[in-house]
Amino acid sequence: MILTADWLWAGAGQAQADAGVRIAGGILQAVGRRRELAPLAEPGETVRHLDSACILPGLINAHTHLELSALRGERPVAHDFVDWLLGLVELKRRMEPAEAKAAAAAAVAQLVATGTTGVGDIASVAVAQPPLLASGLRVRIDVELLALDPARADLALGRLADRVQAITAAHPVAPLTLGVSAHAPYTLSDRLWDRLAAWRRGHPVGLTVHVAESDAEIALFAHGNGPLVERFFPAVGWGGLPLPAG
Repeated sequence: MILTADWLWAGAGQAQADAGVRIAGGILQAVGRRRELAPLAEPGETVRHLDSACILPGLINAHTHLELSALRGERPVAHDFVDWLLGLVELKRRMEPAEAKAAAAAAVAQLVATGTTGVGDIASVAVAQPPLLASGLRVRIDVELLALDPARADLALGRLADRVQAITAAHPVAPLTLGVSAHAPYTLSDRLWDRLAAWRRGHPVGLTVHVAESDAEIALFAHGNGPLVERFFPAVGWGGLPLPAG
């Protein structure tokens, strides 16, 4: 198939007018001006021009939380990061499983409809996994890990390992890359960081971390105090636990 448009954008400084691509067997075979591509057409090959359109590489949405799609339009009342974080925790607790499942499926459909070809999703639960893996998108799932209580480090890591193994076994040939989302420096204990590092030596998957997001995080690691210590940890049942070293 030869597909051309009024404009083609192949990267920074690479815009071309009246240009397009030739695709054969699912592989991009040629990029060029329409007049250059036309002679390449085989008998019976589809040739199509898109008016008032631009052909560009597929979009990559590298950081999503599709399991939270049911919260679309919701915004916690917040004066700072910790207020926002606590509000998000409360909204997430109120979500109904059926609502979360339907919203995640709708969000995946929207990704496909708006030109996304690759997505990275951080997942504490598997609600978005079925629609993602049925979408035809290139998918990376980062299984979320968090536990500030050192006594729960082995349990948390065991659950992570079980989820990774289950996803791998269920989808051995899917266009899927697996990773781990160690949620944030302030939500994993030092012991859990050590356990995770040891586990990854035998399981070389990618790693992502939410880091340097707020003044509260800086206060915690620079001074051992601030809103995370004073308000967030007590509110989620982590008051009195050893502070993470960061």
